[in-house]
Amino acid sequence: MVLSLPRRHADLEIEKTAHNVIVVDRARDYVHTLSTHEAEVLEQCDGKHTCDEIAQLVSQQTHVPYDRVAAEVAHLVAAFADLALVESAGTAALTSH
Repeated sequence: MVLSLPRRHADLEIEKTAHNVIVVDRARDYVHTLSTHEAEVLEQCDGKHTCDEIAQLVSQQTHVPYDRVAAEVAHLVAAFADLALVESAGTAALTSH
């Protein structure tokens, strides 16, 4: 699933530990463990950035070439959508009316 403007759900509880990040989704009764890299991508899912823009930000932050980052970011955002951690900002606006 490709989201134009991915936005993480507001009801997620995010806790950083020494080695990873715990994401608690109480609405769906799930707990997810993410690497710090995965959590950085989730953090950028604010409904204001496209996947391409998120990949560019990650590339700049990590100094990894954009070409290597873009597919991974797209894959992570799709996985986050499958896990109901993110939704499309445009879809959320339509369903909230």
